[in-house]
Amino acid sequence: MTKQVGLALGGGGARGWAHIGVIRALEEHDVPIHCVAGTSIGALVGAIYVKGELPKLEKFATEITTDTLLSMVDISLPGLGLVDGKHVKEFLYDYLADTQIEASKIPFCCVATNFLSKQEVVFESGSMADAVRASLSMPGVFAPVKHQESYLVDGGVMNPVPVNVVQSMGADVVIAVNLNHDHRPSRDQAITQSATADSEGAESDEHSSETGAIAADSSDSNSAIQDWTERLSERYQSVKDTFQSQVDDWVPDPSTGINIFDVIGNSINIMEQQVTEIRLAADVPDILIQPDLIKFGLFDFQQAHPLIQRGYDQAKSAMPQIKECLDRSDQS
Repeated sequence: MTKQVGLALGGGGARGWAHIGVIRALEEHDVPIHCVAGTSIGALVGAIYVKGELPKLEKFATEITTDTLLSMVDISLPGLGLVDGKHVKEFLYDYLADTQIEASKIPFCCVATNFLSKQEVVFESGSMADAVRASLSMPGVFAPVKHQESYLVDGGVMNPVPVNVVQSMGADVVIAVNLNHDHRPSRDQAITQSATADSEGAESDEHSSETGAIAADSSDSNSAIQDWTERLSERYQSVKDTFQSQVDDWVPDPSTGINIFDVIGNSINIMEQQVTEIRLAADVPDILIQPDLIKFGLFDFQQAHPLIQRGYDQAKSAMPQIKECLDRSDQS
């Protein structure tokens, strides 16, 4: 019996165009995709892929202009996000129409976050466009989506790369795409490398080398988490400082008692907690594709050509590993 291959597409704003290149490489090498789960931009690309409209999305991405981007921004001030998201929803309906998730030929799920209860929400049925709109609701940028009695924000807050969702869909082999991996050495890795280089130059540097090794041992989890959350907090503070003088008179939304900074602050807090848990007990995919996209910003949507190419190249370079994994699975 052929093993089921699942694709987990991570979030990352404009970097998500790289998913198009990854999928194209998988198709060119006849790698089957039996189910897809996506978070944020990964949900958007994944949904449009299973709908059979990926070429149309690629054409849009490579031809996008500043005017196109501006036409999709409907400012909503004051409110729970800088952008209301109605135009984005119209964009999604143009691709997905009234498609229901459960009717997809290739099984599909996407992830959002209930930011009040701090829980992951997995959409397995219902309107595909509505589910994707919820999944890509970047906190503070897009207004949260009201779903039943909940308010949903970006799935990346809780589950940036939904490997566990793909596994729960029955995948025997999980190919995951992480858009946010920083290929540059971390601060502690740099310390370790420097200490190692010094130790090779003279015996007197032995103590320095030992110190670097200790730093490396202690950095695997806590330092990575700390660096990430510190960057998130700095970005939040920067946004708050920029807009504070303009929004001192903002009042909470009358129906929820929540304002925009509650959305951003709560979301960052969720990230801090969830990243810790993920680092301690991660669901490890069989194949992890991590294109180097660190130089691209979350809103660099006009950089589709290089983003798609990097995704394609990274997936292509992983093909021997993918083929080996599939062959091993078929034999077991």
